This record gives sequence, C-alpha cells and structure tokens, in this order.
Amino acid sequence: MIMGKQLSFIKTIQPYFVMETDSFHQYILGEYGISHFYSYEIDPMTVSRAVVPDGCLDILFEYGENSLQANVCGTVLQHKVILRQKSKTCFGVRFFPGFCPPFIVGKLTDFVDRQIPFGEISKSIDLLNAMSEAKTFAERIDIFMEEYMKTYSEKTALGGVQIILKAVETMIYGSHGEIRIKDIEERSGYTARYINKLFHAELGMNPKKFCLIIKFQRFLTQLHCTNGESIAKLAVDYGYFDQAYLIKEFSKYTNMTPTRYFRMIQEVNYNARVITYENRIVSENKDTLL
Repeated sequence: MIMGKQLSFIKTIQPYFVMETDSFHQYILGEYGISHFYSYEIDPMTVSRAVVPDGCLDILFEYGENSLQANVCGTVLQHKVILRQKSKTCFGVRFFPGFCPPFIVGKLTDFVDRQIPFGEISKSIDLLNAMSEAKTFAERIDIFMEEYMKTYSEKTALGGVQIILKAVETMIYGSHGEIRIKDIEERSGYTARYINKLFHAELGMNPKKFCLIIKFQRFLTQLHCTNGESIAKLAVDYGYFDQAYLIKEFSKYTNMTPTRYFRMIQEVNYNARVITYENRIVSENKDTLL
C-alpha cells in the first residue's frame, strides 16, 4: 500500500507555479496519501497558469479579496495553459501520484485534464466554510487535515482492484518509471491487457504513460538540483539515452527543450523562490508560516 514517509521520493513539482511568485512556500508531509501542501501570493491580474504532467490530483483553494474558490485538478498529459479566476493567494494540496483522496467522489480518471469545483464532488460539507476563515498557511493545513482525517481511514483497508493497482504503482515508483510492462506482468501475476484495463479505468491512462510521467518528473526535479553537470550526462543517468527522444518528450511536457528550461530556471533564480518547511517547524513554530 502506498503510504508513509518512505515514498517521499515521488514528490512531484509544478515549476510554473513557482514562477508565478517570488516566494513559494511548501510543507512536505509524505503521509496519508498527501505529498505536500503549498502556498504563494500571486498577481491578481494573472488569469492563466501553465501546468506539466505529474500524475497527481491537486486541490487548489484560491483566495480573492472577499472570496474563496476551490477546484479539484487532475493531471494533464502534456504541457497546458489553464485559465483561472483572479485571486490573490493560492493554497494547494498535492496528493501522491495515482492516489485519489477518500473525501472526493470519483476516480482519478474522472479528473484527467479537468478541474472541477470542489463543492460539486466533495463528501466534506464543512471544509470550504472553515477554509474561508483561515488566514495563515499553518491554519489552512490544520483545518484541511482535521477534516481529511475523518474520511482517510476508509482508504486504509484497500481491497480487490485497489490492492492490485497500488502494487503495480509501487513497482513503478520503485523503478522510477523505468520498469517494463513485461516485468510488471511477471511480478504481479496479471496480464498486460488486464493491467492496462485497470489503469485506464482508475487513472485515465495506461501504465506506460504513467511510467513516462514518473520518469519525466524525476528528471525535471533533478534539473533543479544539478551543479554544473551537463544535461546530456544527466539525461543518461536518469534513463534518457536518446537525446532526440528526450527533447521531444521534454518539449511536449514543458513546452521547451531541456537546455532552454535549465537556462530559464537559472535566470529567474528558481531555487531561491522555494521555501520548504519540515514537520518540526510546522508543528512547533506555526507562527512563522504564511
């Protein structure tokens, strides 16, 4: 079952969110199916945001001057620009790739390339009202978690299809997206046809596509950590042995080549914009958060 701190390595990023702001705050949870929380101030005149594939479901709470809009946003399958309402502050919850939170009505396949108002598909009646009153990053995390944990226990006893799905997802995570479908067949005991059918029904994509997204996210994250290493060597280290293929895939997912992307994040000083809080800081010093 895909839970717990040991899966923190599958944390995904949405780099264009960071580039909307000068100060992007994130709190890494890595438990209960939740990857991390994030919060940032944005220009209220901005009416669109770019997104990249991550295999995840996000819940976005966007605060205006006197309003709150919340949407459940599924993964995109390629680079996409999404229109949104004017807002001042964005507070988001990102779940693990392949995980659908228990207080959402539906499956991940229902949200692929879509964003749906939270109120239309949520089992939580009181969350939006409570979130509208929260003023700080820490308060929003606390309120969300209190409501979320009321339903989370329903997800801890997985059965049937979910057990198979999570077992295959674990194989994919463990291989960083580089496992072959044939190997999944051998290790799971199920046919490729059945696994494909299961992934389409539950996640809205086949396992090969899910593997490609996990592999892309791993390489994308590493681009932000490289220190003078050539992109060509980094690509090989992370499973991209054909440069032409890498450029094609990366451009489809980010709308630019790896070289141009790396130059861009250097120019905007991307890493300096990201402020990460650890568990201890959030629990013991909440007043320091937004």
